Amino acid sequence: LHSLDDLKQHTRLPVLGAIPKMLLSNSTQSGLSLPFRGASTPSIWQVINWLPFRESIDLVCKNIEMQESATFLKSLAVTSILPDAGKSTVALGLAISAARLHKRVLLIDANFRDSSVHTQLNLPNDLGLSTLLTAEVKIPAEKLIQTLASNPNLAVLTAGPTPTDPAQLLSSRRMVKLIGELEADYDLVVIDAPPLLGIVDTMLVASVCSGVVLVERLGSINRQHLTQAATMLGQLNVVGLIPNGVHYSPDRYAPNSQAMSLQPSFKRH
Repeated sequence: LHSLDDLKQHTRLPVLGAIPKMLLSNSTQSGLSLPFRGASTPSIWQVINWLPFRESIDLVCKNIEMQESATFLKSLAVTSILPDAGKSTVALGLAISAARLHKRVLLIDANFRDSSVHTQLNLPNDLGLSTLLTAEVKIPAEKLIQTLASNPNLAVLTAGPTPTDPAQLLSSRRMVKLIGELEADYDLVVIDAPPLLGIVDTMLVASVCSGVVLVERLGSINRQHLTQAATMLGQLNVVGLIPNGVHYSPDRYAPNSQAMSLQPSFKRH
């Protein structure tokens, strides 16, 4: 599926918005979809501060709020069918957008097998979600949550040390209880979940959340992928689909429009 129209024709899921493909420069015709890797590609904060990305994410946030189930949407698992769809960047963008719009937001990295939030945000990862789920003595979650110094509405819980059995932790009663407690403390909990196919982790994470969104890179998925994902997530509240890598017109955005710098510093409670 190579275009937004193709995607809409082959899925019954609501399309919540589209993440534009970022060009390396105004003079090149080659583009990169999220996530960006390699020395010549933009940093995560160049992406987050890029005006087309920010406006697209704001629109996605608004469309999520307008869903019928939004009243009960306290936690949102962000996943993808295949790896490298850009879901972690989108999860971070959604958390920042909601926090900027005056919601108290917690971003959790629940991708134990390939955690990235701490790397994206340059945060310590010696303690995190896995610590809360494995500690013999219960640790208050707020002790491991790091808050954005310039915006107290945004907080982060990193993945923590890689566990030997991720599925066992994610299926535990402690995980269910923890998410319930965090839903009570925040307006929105955004969870960066693993890719859907091949492992059970995402189904376990999604089953304790009140909603799920799929981030998919155009040109990487086909009809069979969508059918398989719909079958797997059929009993859950799938809020919608966010296609990534969509072509956009740079003329929509004023040349002198600069997004406010959002690069954060965090502090642990």
